[in-house]
Amino acid sequence: MLDTIGASKGHGQEGVISRYGIKNLNRKTHRGRRKVACIGAWHPARVSFAVARAGQRGYHHRTETNKKIYRIGKHDDPGNGATS
Repeated sequence: MLDTIGASKGHGQEGVISRYGIKNLNRKTHRGRRKVACIGAWHPARVSFAVARAGQRGYHHRTETNKKIYRIGKHDDPGNGATS
């Protein structure tokens, strides 16, 4: 068994629609449709971490655990199934 560490595919700066998949606001909305309607109550006077906001999508550090190794061999060996 083996653990692999890497970064997910990066997508750069994204809005809340593509980043979290929330619904568009209705067509009669005054200041834009691709937003979150309410980002929280008046008090506490700060935005909760659970509220969907625009920002970085992808290129996050990820670890996959318990990967099985099925074959190890040299590049020249025809029996190892290497393609490059």
